[in-house]
Amino acid sequence: MFQSEDDGDFGPGTALVLSLFAVLVLVAAMGWADVMKGRGALPKRFIAITEGESGQSLFKKGRYDLTLQGQQRIAEVVRGAIETVRGQRRANEQAPNHLQVIGYASPEGKGNPQLAEIRAKSVRDYLVRNLGVPDECVVVASYSDSHSPTLRKWLDKRNSLTTFRGLNSDEQRKALSASDDDLAQERRVEILGAYHSDSTCRLDLVTLRR
Repeated sequence: MFQSEDDGDFGPGTALVLSLFAVLVLVAAMGWADVMKGRGALPKRFIAITEGESGQSLFKKGRYDLTLQGQQRIAEVVRGAIETVRGQRRANEQAPNHLQVIGYASPEGKGNPQLAEIRAKSVRDYLVRNLGVPDECVVVASYSDSHSPTLRKWLDKRNSLTTFRGLNSDEQRKALSASDDDLAQERRVEILGAYHSDSTCRLDLVTLRR
């Protein structure tokens, strides 16, 4: 059995394969770095404003206007959040560059999705008009009962959403087996800090009004 002198050498084909493999490894490593970096870019919840009369319950039942306590709490939290963002920027860390205001609805009744939307806009208006956050740095959204934990539990028991929709408000509350306090917790507005690479906003440069 004969062996040529260059059997142990790498030919052009082998070198090409190894080069391609090295490129793939590099691309995979860069992709993983982006994934790890992206973890720090996930929205961070600064405050959840629920419904009630005390504590952090800063909306009265059925109302969309912020109480004085609610305004003071939001101002306190947003000031602290912006200070945190400034510290992250000084440390060359990826920091939120805008605020997301999201209104959530509880599933019973008919008017909760509209209430969630109006409440989110009320919080946005307070951030912009009273605190001086630039309008382009605040994004507003609202979600209906698709984000309701109590409704998801009910549907997980193989119940039908169509059946739920056909019940009146009292029947829906009874079907959900949820207390008024549980449902009030679902009727909330959250303020989150988020980073979008295509956004020109800089929360660290925002000076809030006193």
